[in-house]
Amino acid sequence: MAVTRSQTAKKLVTRTTTPTESLGRKKRRRSGKRSRRRVNPSVEQQSSGFFKLPVELRNQIYGLVHGPARVIHMRAYRENEQPPLSRVCRQLRNEYLPWYYGNNVFFGIFYVYRPNQGLNHWLKRIGNDKCMMLRRLTVDTHGIALRRVAKSLEQSGVRFAMPLRELTNKRNTCWPRTIPHRRTLVMGRIPIIL
Repeated sequence: MAVTRSQTAKKLVTRTTTPTESLGRKKRRRSGKRSRRRVNPSVEQQSSGFFKLPVELRNQIYGLVHGPARVIHMRAYRENEQPPLSRVCRQLRNEYLPWYYGNNVFFGIFYVYRPNQGLNHWLKRIGNDKCMMLRRLTVDTHGIALRRVAKSLEQSGVRFAMPLRELTNKRNTCWPRTIPHRRTLVMGRIPIIL
């Protein structure tokens, strides 16, 4: 087997530091893709042509990208409920999420005795700022009384932006009702228009 030049060069290199001395040193980062990504995000967003468009036009684009309003079933075990478009940049997220939460119907099952499952868990996980953006929410309470659901939501700290205007049970009987202090739910399957 012939010895190449690189193999002989490796043998000639001698260590100037011991292995224990090199442990205390910090590794230098190479200038490459990672260092190029660390540009101020606001500068990149301002230079984008999309953000130079008027807000009304951007909202129409969000509607075309997302499609018509649909029912989104919320489950506690789902990690990423939010659309990928909201993960592009902060400014896009701040503009798109109110549109997303305001134009879709969200459906979930409410468990009073299992607060870490179903819609209860989802509402806590998205936080009050996104709960305030919700406009249409359908809840299946499995026949649990309004007072229990209201108390459970109150204890969990979930807040909505507006009082309820319309509640519907499973038998499709509707009755308009506002609940000024308890912005919560009633028994059965309920479309809630906030």
